[in-house]
Amino acid sequence: MVPVFHTTWFVVWTNGCRLSKIKAWVDGNYPEKPDVIIPICASLELAVSTAEDPKAYLEGVSPGLTSMLSKVITNGYSALDLQYFFTAGPDEVRAWTIRKQTKAPSAAGTIHTDFEKGNYQVIITEGLC
Repeated sequence: MVPVFHTTWFVVWTNGCRLSKIKAWVDGNYPEKPDVIIPICASLELAVSTAEDPKAYLEGVSPGLTSMLSKVITNGYSALDLQYFFTAGPDEVRAWTIRKQTKAPSAAGTIHTDFEKGNYQVIITEGLC
């Protein structure tokens, strides 16, 4: 479980006493304690996503302020036991979501069901990123 709380940018920015109240509420209402609690401000995330230079925008609001969107995605994938893999062609790069521990034929089947049944070649590389 990953609790995500919508809040105002001020609470995220100040990292103030309201966050400790949210944590106390989560601790009191969820017997299994979550690994992480993510405060997120939708209006701030929207402004960041539409800014020409997101890093400069965040620095302009408050030095050290960061977007929580990547934290929501990363922790959400982890909580749901998901992972992703990429395919690349001349025109596009695409990410595909699969459950962890999925075997290669089933993972290929997420792209096209014929891949799961038939002939294909898989080249596994590590350390590219």
